[in-house]
Amino acid sequence: NGLQNQTYPGDMAADASGGVTLIGTTVDLDFPVTAGAYQPTFRSTSIGQSQGDAFVLRLGADGAPVFGTYLGGSGSDGATAVVVDPSGSVIVIGTTGSPDFPTTSGAYDQTFNAPPPGDQTAFPEDTFIARLTADGSQLTYGTFFGGQTYEAARDAVIDAQGYLTIAGVTTSSETGRDIPVTPDAFDSTWNGWEDGFIARFKLDGLGTADLKYSSFLGGVNLDAIEGVALDPTNSEI
Repeated sequence: NGLQNQTYPGDMAADASGGVTLIGTTVDLDFPVTAGAYQPTFRSTSIGQSQGDAFVLRLGADGAPVFGTYLGGSGSDGATAVVVDPSGSVIVIGTTGSPDFPTTSGAYDQTFNAPPPGDQTAFPEDTFIARLTADGSQLTYGTFFGGQTYEAARDAVIDAQGYLTIAGVTTSSETGRDIPVTPDAFDSTWNGWEDGFIARFKLDGLGTADLKYSSFLGGVNLDAIEGVALDPTNSEI
């Protein structure tokens, strides 16, 4: 915690070396960032409970910091899930209201999905996916994912081949404003109010080809996916 005492945990993931990576949201201007961190300074201008910048803090097996960094743009950003990929890179998933959230060349979607001009009814936030090097010094992949209203990723899992599956909730609800869905989606139509969503990526830097699967999941009322897991006997699930 920093001096403002407003740092909120989101998730944690262990790695093969016995270390652990913690992520969440902070408005603390003195969060313990490390030398050489990807984003050493706080960027958000939206300060309040559960609003601010995302943070990533990686600890070694001995509990000593490997790296600590802010992660975000000028809006409100929060990290909700973290996985460590087979190469040791740290992949952070969360929700962003920052049109200037950092993205990378070749990423799936480098543009924030804002509502149409003049639309004051939408609450625009996208899901983000960000991959950091094992030492936290570089962003090797950064993308938005969403429609023109609200997406919040709640959980993520990665398999041995590096396929990343994320799940959460969306209110993107009208034709042209929906989240992207793939032709083989289980449910390609928004069902009402809030829907769950599930999406699978391979972070290869091949643009739209990085999205391998995406689908709504829900009924006519409130639905959200809070967790996701892989079937150990079927790598396609």
